[in-house]
Amino acid sequence: MSEAMDFKLVQENKSNSWMVIGDHVYDLSRFKHEHPGGPQYIEDHAGTDATEAFMEAHPVDIIDRTITGENLMFAKKGPVDKKTVVKGEKKPLHGAAPVAPVEGKPPLEAVINVFDFEKIAQVEMLGNNKREGWDYYSSGGDDELTLRENHNAFHRIWMKPRVMVNVKEVDTRTSILGTQSSFPVYLSAVAMCGLGHEDGELAWVRAAGVKKVPFMMPSLASTGFADMCGARIEGQVLYFQLYVNPNREVAKRMVQTAEAAGVQTLFITCDAPQLGNREKDRRNKATKAAAVQTKESAAGVNSTRDASQGVSKALSSFIDPALCWDDLKWFRSITNMKICLKGIQCAEDALLAVEHGVDGIVCSNHGGRQLDTARSGVEVLPEVMGALREKGYENQIEVFVDGGVRRGTDVFKCIALGAKAVGLGRPALYAMAAYGQAGVEKMLDLLRAEFEMAMRLSGCRSLADITSQRVIIDNLKDHIAMVPQDNLYNGVYIPPGLPDYGKAVAAAVRADIEAEMAKKEDAAPNAAVDLAKGLFSTLGKTIFGANATTTLMRSAAMFIFFLFAHTFSNALLLVGPEAYHPWVAMIHNNPLRPVIEMYLGLATVVHAVVGLYLTVIYGRYSSLKTGKLFFSSLVILGFLLQHVMTFRFDDAFNAKADKFASIQKHFDDTEEVGLYVLAAAAIGYHLHYGWPKAVRKMGLPTASQEPVAALGQALVYASCSVMAFVPVYLHTLGVPAAAATVSEL
Repeated sequence: MSEAMDFKLVQENKSNSWMVIGDHVYDLSRFKHEHPGGPQYIEDHAGTDATEAFMEAHPVDIIDRTITGENLMFAKKGPVDKKTVVKGEKKPLHGAAPVAPVEGKPPLEAVINVFDFEKIAQVEMLGNNKREGWDYYSSGGDDELTLRENHNAFHRIWMKPRVMVNVKEVDTRTSILGTQSSFPVYLSAVAMCGLGHEDGELAWVRAAGVKKVPFMMPSLASTGFADMCGARIEGQVLYFQLYVNPNREVAKRMVQTAEAAGVQTLFITCDAPQLGNREKDRRNKATKAAAVQTKESAAGVNSTRDASQGVSKALSSFIDPALCWDDLKWFRSITNMKICLKGIQCAEDALLAVEHGVDGIVCSNHGGRQLDTARSGVEVLPEVMGALREKGYENQIEVFVDGGVRRGTDVFKCIALGAKAVGLGRPALYAMAAYGQAGVEKMLDLLRAEFEMAMRLSGCRSLADITSQRVIIDNLKDHIAMVPQDNLYNGVYIPPGLPDYGKAVAAAVRADIEAEMAKKEDAAPNAAVDLAKGLFSTLGKTIFGANATTTLMRSAAMFIFFLFAHTFSNALLLVGPEAYHPWVAMIHNNPLRPVIEMYLGLATVVHAVVGLYLTVIYGRYSSLKTGKLFFSSLVILGFLLQHVMTFRFDDAFNAKADKFASIQKHFDDTEEVGLYVLAAAAIGYHLHYGWPKAVRKMGLPTASQEPVAALGQALVYASCSVMAFVPVYLHTLGVPAAAATVSEL
């Protein structure tokens, strides 16, 4: 492992586009002119710790996915000494004047509909210098006619309620692609959720799990795939949305990784051979692009890339415009997951989807972000269902719809027109940006309550009662309808919106926030206490969790206990038989010893095996650098197997009453001592990298995670040092001589 670099070296190489991202130093000088956002972004953060800015706009694994081979070796200079890193001030977007931060944000209880989230998210993001994220989220294609039409189309569908129906009990539950959902919605995939909130997609996963609706993981996420899977609860339904990569091996690996992680359904986005013209998103880059192009021209750089295309353009290089119907046969050959097509916009393509054997389709225009003046999903839906019924295909495929849903009545109308469920994108996005996970949960609660009310007021006790007879769609296709303007009504009408939270309320909210922050500052994290809490709370659970990552974390804590116990036992050898024999007698005479020993041993083996499994799944074994946890696990497993065979299943060893003498003979063997030292190095190396990841899974307060990780690593270093030192010392001097020397000291 290369020596950690001092941050001063990064600052000295600012002109060479060096920067810190995560735990490593990168030289991005070769890559900056190919950066989709333009070289100015890289130049702005050169010589700094760019981790925060990077994580807001990129998936964690994007560097390894986009810079490969010799270029990656050149770019990745090595680890950085975190103690020397100086945090810099976050730089605002070029050409975008900062907006004053919001004061007195309404409490979550004051939000009463989905539109409230959108307004709060707008003020929050613009007030916190996240204009780029806001414009990416809210933008539509060209003139944004389809963006607005997606919601307006629902206003041309009218309800036809039935009365005198016993609706005391209303059941909103349904089955989507063979799994249960609390009501007929799922959270649809949206790229780069981290632009709106630090939790990003994790807030969606957790909220969907709590509210028992499926979540579709995006392939262009701000959060790593393993982290999204690790955040799910037991039994939670996950889908995976795929932009098909031009490199089909990359696409294959993504699909098979999702399947191995327990994802039930693959949603292939088919309406984006290239990303649409989203001018609101592009405009953020216009000022910066002009400056960049001027610099490039002066420097003699001939770049054909248009740096003014925005976030959308930055993502489009991962999408294959050659995707066609023939590719579905290939997808069937590489996965057993159910396959759905996302982006169907006419009956003809819906019929082709059935004939090519897909399991489901989504009537969608990509949230109005692709071809402007394309029809809304809810307008396409009756056309699709009519064609399927005419061919007798309606029971061979499940039909979904997304785009423009903001009310429970919108969900009701989609179900009435034949949809199995409705996808929610922007509503969850704005709720997350405003309030994080709690916002997404509240948004789902509001929609479910409105949907239940719509069912009750329409005389429907279950989803089976919601049929096309409950809605009127005569005007759905009329995009221009002449309606007389009611001036008197409009003159007195006050639209429902958020109340004006005045200065007094804002001051009270600020005072509460400041008081809460003061409490947190006073209650400084106690690393030792939090470490003990984390370890013992983990020990109180079974080794096996709901998924592989949870199992890995739980077994890691038990692995730590096993290491500490083993190290303490070895250290007693230095004191001599007088101290060692009572300890061994106490351990061996304890009736719980076999149970505890087997449990800790099992935890260690489980940790190693699950770690190896995840390493193979994610392909992190191609080199010593990427496969550090993989190769160290192999060494640890080998040591454990040899150790168990020697000290638990060797009859000659167990028959001897003098364990001290048996250990003496054991440490006379040079190969045994060498194995001990190698194992100690492997364990220390493994836990150096793996322990901080386990800490993040313990549910500790954010402020405690870094000090707990540091304390745990310090204890690991000490334990592994003792574990390596004791056998070498005893082997060198001999056990009796070593014990006598220690006794004299």
